[in-house]
Amino acid sequence: MKKKILSITLLGILVLGVSVAVNAKSRNKYNRNVSSNNYIGVNRAMNIALKKVPGASNSHVKKINLDRENGRMVYEGEIYYNGQEYEFDIDAVTGDIVKWKVDEISNNSGYINNNVNNSQAITMEKAKSIALAQVPGANQSHFGKIELDHDHGRAVYEIEIFYNNSKYEFDIDASTGEIIGTEVKHYNKNY
Repeated sequence: MKKKILSITLLGILVLGVSVAVNAKSRNKYNRNVSSNNYIGVNRAMNIALKKVPGASNSHVKKINLDRENGRMVYEGEIYYNGQEYEFDIDAVTGDIVKWKVDEISNNSGYINNNVNNSQAITMEKAKSIALAQVPGANQSHFGKIELDHDHGRAVYEIEIFYNNSKYEFDIDASTGEIIGTEVKHYNKNY
């Protein structure tokens, strides 16, 4: 009986050891023997992305973080500058840009709901200036998405401003210019 218990215990230890070894190997499958010491770093990745957007600066980078995409470590991020949203993935080891996507985000009919009643007295430019006045230091290059929408029976401009590690959202009545809603989200950056 003691031999049987000893055999079962040894078999259990052997199975446990094999499963731990297999699990460790599968976790390292995508690392390709690359340690985090070989990563280019957030600052370098950010500078690589900013070189593709002339005039943009660190304040226009809204997100950048280390992530795994398709088996490789990348720095993925977003830059908002002059009415454009730039999404990117940069290889964390080589610094190669492996994804680059550009979308228009302001003054783009794709983001404006044209079904809104055209009786609004406030132009989009006036609504933008009202929103900018609420964020000292921000300028035209900090706008995110701008939409003219219908909210609770009235035409409303929905405006995003990305500035100083924060996202400001404003709802501005398109008839009166009154700010009827605001929201601010602050982001912590690790660079």
